[in-house]
Amino acid sequence: MYKLYTKYINKKKRVQLKKNGTKILENLNLAFTELNIPYWLAFGTLLGAVREKRIISHDLDLDIAAWKSSHSDKIAKALSKYGFTLARTIVLGENIGLEETYSYKSVNIDIFYFEKIPNNLIRCHSFYIDNSLGYTETINKYGGLFPLEITLPFNKLIKHTFLGVHVYIPDMYTEQLVCHYGEDYMIPNSSWDYTKAPSSIKVRGLMGIVYE
Repeated sequence: MYKLYTKYINKKKRVQLKKNGTKILENLNLAFTELNIPYWLAFGTLLGAVREKRIISHDLDLDIAAWKSSHSDKIAKALSKYGFTLARTIVLGENIGLEETYSYKSVNIDIFYFEKIPNNLIRCHSFYIDNSLGYTETINKYGGLFPLEITLPFNKLIKHTFLGVHVYIPDMYTEQLVCHYGEDYMIPNSSWDYTKAPSSIKVRGLMGIVYE
């Protein structure tokens, strides 16, 4: 019964994402332009923009990125003006990692906060659950979510048109997608597991603390 319910909810999320994707990107542009803070497409959303020129059919949310140094409460305030609600913040350690999830008409937008590191690389953190327990049970048992450290090549941002909206993507998008998804990133894989991405390592000894 639970699996059927989850399947039903995910189907609704995909419908809403397809329906509202363009408006979400337009409103993200308005908010981040108002703040004068750069953001760019990341992970599954970047993959869809490059490989399929649309949102990936099995995607449930939008992924974007921003610099960790630019994070402040002003982002949530600006986004709220354009219909976004802060649903979740995950914090790793003392300013080690940060991820935020916003909601727009039942569509989630994940913001991954990156920092620059040597050798033309950038780094962020993502989080995952114990699949044998589920989301809430993982938090209850372990006190948070398990962290992943993700490292990607990066040079600069370039303009790109996605869903009819002018956005930014990394100029090294091919290198990023190969690094994260592997050499066969152009082949769709609905069962791909982000916890096993080539770009990622599991962080031991720390948990991502969830604020909802």
